[in-house]
Amino acid sequence: MQCDYCKKIIDDKAETTCPKCGAPLTALPDTQRETVPAFIVEGGQAVPISPLSKTVAIQFGLFSGLFGAHLFYLGYSKKGLLRLTLTLANIVLLFIRQAPGWMINILAIAIWGLVDVVRISTGSLKDSQGRTLR
Repeated sequence: MQCDYCKKIIDDKAETTCPKCGAPLTALPDTQRETVPAFIVEGGQAVPISPLSKTVAIQFGLFSGLFGAHLFYLGYSKKGLLRLTLTLANIVLLFIRQAPGWMINILAIAIWGLVDVVRISTGSLKDSQGRTLR
C-alpha cells in the first residue's frame, strides 16, 4: 500500500494512518476517493484541507465584506451576524443622521473586512473547523 499524500510505501496493511505524514490510509477504489477528506503535507504532518475555496472567500470579502458574507461562507455564523448587525445599524444611522460618527464606523468595518481578505489570502484565516482553504 502507498500513502496518497506523501507517497511512502507501507507494508503493514493493519495501519490506518501513514507513519510518515499521519494522513489516513484508505483502501477505497478510485471511484469512491472523493468522499475521503483531502490532506496536504506541511512540515511532515498531514493537514486537512477544507472543501471551501479561498478564491470564493476572497471575492465574498471584497464585494460583500461589509455584510460579513465571507464569514458566513467560512462557517463563522456568529461573527458574520455581528458584522451584518453593525453594518445595518450604521446604515440606519446614516438615514436617521443621529450619530455623527456613522461614516467612521462604516470605514472601520470596511477596513476590518479588508484585514479578513488579507488573512484569507495568506492562509491565516481558516474555515470554522480549522481547515486550510483550497
